[in-house]
Amino acid sequence: MQFGGNQHFVPWWQPIGDCRKNCSFVSGEASSAFLSVAPAALTPLQWRPLACAAAISFGSIISLSRIVVGGHFLSDVIFAGVFTFLIVWLLYAIIYRWKATRLDDNTIEKALERFSAHSGIIYRRMSRRIAIAVAQHQHHHPMHKSNCDGRAKHCLSDHHHGGCELDTG
Repeated sequence: MQFGGNQHFVPWWQPIGDCRKNCSFVSGEASSAFLSVAPAALTPLQWRPLACAAAISFGSIISLSRIVVGGHFLSDVIFAGVFTFLIVWLLYAIIYRWKATRLDDNTIEKALERFSAHSGIIYRRMSRRIAIAVAQHQHHHPMHKSNCDGRAKHCLSDHHHGGCELDTG
């Protein structure tokens, strides 16, 4: 059944069809909507079934809207929902369920400390490089402030023979 679109359904395994470019198979809108299952999986256990039902309902409504406006076929949104759910399930299992990969608070804290330390080093190095570049630029393009005509101005003695420009910065 086709609603508002102008293309005909072609199974995903057939590389032919009405569109010439960007023939999307998976609905990005549906994938994004079904991604709401991720925070739902983190809700307290007594609220989790309700949160997951709400997330699946939200994903289904967005998916239905994509079908109705002719943006995607049913297979596009079903695949988006299943694929997104499998990714969320796998990540949840890796982080919280499987003993071999389960993260505890100490492991997470140590990883955050390492990240913070590395980020600080990178930030300091970038700051030094920027300061050096600014100093080199100022050395090659001298510009000093003056009070010409009683207003703050830049006096560019090298470029304008001692003339002044209004300070716009």
